[in-house]
Amino acid sequence: MAEMASGVLDGSIKLRDLAKSSVYSEGFLVGLERYKQWEATLSSDERQRLQDEAESLYGRDLGRPERG
Repeated sequence: MAEMASGVLDGSIKLRDLAKSSVYSEGFLVGLERYKQWEATLSSDERQRLQDEAESLYGRDLGRPERG
């Protein structure tokens, strides 16, 4: 998993490719499921606060429509 994380951070591995890889897909999908379960426990306000924080740090997701 550390190798996978390093590869994602340095850009040598794309997240999309992880899901296709038999070497990494199981660990990646387990982590994704845990994240989805955690995210489901958030209130609307908590989810919005996290989205705002991520946008301020990393920029707006261009795949999402503008809010407001």
